[in-house]
Amino acid sequence: MILLSAGQSLPAQEFAAPDPPFRIEAVASPNHAALADCPADPDRNHGPDWFVGSGAWRIVITRDLTGDAPLALALTYPFNARFQILPPGAETVQLRATFGPQRDPRWPARLSVVTLPLPVAAGQVVELCAEHDFGRAVDVRIMVEPELRAATYREDMTHAAVLGTLVAMAVAGIGMTLAIGNTTFLMISSGLLGALLYLVASRGTIHELPLLAQLAPDWAMHKLGGNLAILAFGVGLSRLIRLKTRHPRITRALNLALVLVAALLLALLVPDIGRADWTATAGNLLLLTVSGLLFGTAAVDALRGHRPSRVLLLAWSPPFLVASCLTIEIMLGASILPLVEVLLPATLAISSAVLFFGLAEEISQVRLQRDSAEQRADHDDLTGALARGAFDHTLELVRRRALNRGHPLAVLFIDIDHFKRVNDNFGHQVGDRALVAVVRAIESCLRDRDPLGRYGGEEFLVALAAVDTDEAVEIAERIRAAVEHDGAPLQPGMPPVTVSIGVAMLDHHADEQSRALVERADSALRWCKSNGRNRVRLEPCRDDDSGTEASMGET
Repeated sequence: MILLSAGQSLPAQEFAAPDPPFRIEAVASPNHAALADCPADPDRNHGPDWFVGSGAWRIVITRDLTGDAPLALALTYPFNARFQILPPGAETVQLRATFGPQRDPRWPARLSVVTLPLPVAAGQVVELCAEHDFGRAVDVRIMVEPELRAATYREDMTHAAVLGTLVAMAVAGIGMTLAIGNTTFLMISSGLLGALLYLVASRGTIHELPLLAQLAPDWAMHKLGGNLAILAFGVGLSRLIRLKTRHPRITRALNLALVLVAALLLALLVPDIGRADWTATAGNLLLLTVSGLLFGTAAVDALRGHRPSRVLLLAWSPPFLVASCLTIEIMLGASILPLVEVLLPATLAISSAVLFFGLAEEISQVRLQRDSAEQRADHDDLTGALARGAFDHTLELVRRRALNRGHPLAVLFIDIDHFKRVNDNFGHQVGDRALVAVVRAIESCLRDRDPLGRYGGEEFLVALAAVDTDEAVEIAERIRAAVEHDGAPLQPGMPPVTVSIGVAMLDHHADEQSRALVERADSALRWCKSNGRNRVRLEPCRDDDSGTEASMGET
């Protein structure tokens, strides 16, 4: 929204009135010889206090402006722009630009300001020639200079507070990803960082940050940040509402749109493509497509009582609504929602705060799971691993959480090879030492939150939340190799200690129970025992006949 101020002779409440003290006219060429040749864009548009498009423009004063304080004409444009401005009665053109030697360092980069000599009579004209790279509106305001400085300061402080909130929430999300291994938070944090880059570029702040300004032009940063936000938010929020398991067809459509976003991101790195107008149009259409798929599906699921979809609608509808309005404004070259440029960062900050509370809830759930396991029972006195009852309870909690949130879950069934021979030939004390050594090797390969339970005499179970199949098999192989490496003979004549490991992934489509998941991991373990031991085997889901031998060691 553009504030309009005349001189001190006008009451302050008129400054923001819908009837500004000027009107904007597009002209074919400058009327004054002092202005250089000014080629015009074929498609230009303007409103009461804004214009879109390079070319010659006239700002016609519609009422007398008087007063003692300096009066300023401010043109607000965040991207690369150059203006030739001829105030009323002047013979010398004043040059202003958003960056470079013609930028006025007394003002933020987005503002091109010239002083108007008072008094200014109705009918006088400010002539200007505008040249800019990106099809965004140039906002026009006429204000008493001290008030313009005060308004600019308030805008900058509000903007800085919003950006600080976004940074804090993004860092919190990254911290949660490292703490609990949930990549959904990493994707949402990446989206916040992309939005941060978009906001910095779209407000012109990039011209005041030399490092960013040198990395890429402002239009490139603007487009890269926007498309990164679309891609990361699309992936993260689709995981949040379990779109893949609940709506496979919509997931395929969303994945296609996100692939196109990723392709556009790569294309933007090529300067000739990145500057093309069609890239902005393509990015805007993809934003509308991704947000439409996500929020349309979430609205339907929310009506059916799906809690994550309700959270998505509550927390993220405002910024996506504002972003969609801004997108349509850019595409149509018209104003739809007042204060849209202020509302976008503000709603993002509020939504990211909701994310912060979601992260706090995630932490509390993890702590409750740990506390519940400790209360229910009992760690194994010898190895320190969870006893069977405690592990079963913990696995059920992790399984339900994985199904509710659409996250993968793996179970590893680990058995010490030829353990009975160790006990029979070398005694139970040596066997106990072997058990402790194996548990320490297993723990060295796990995250702090991964539950490890002793399931039988020499049998152990591990639950790996939020890891995919390849990661689960890789962790199992690391455990097998660690035991083999650390399993030196504990007694002269004793063979090295090795383990066999069966791996099973939770079947979301079948709503698989904990017992069935453990049985499939046990089936893979039995295959290892029958085929040489000291190896890893991935058990397929019930509807898949192909098992995978992930690793093979030597016995």
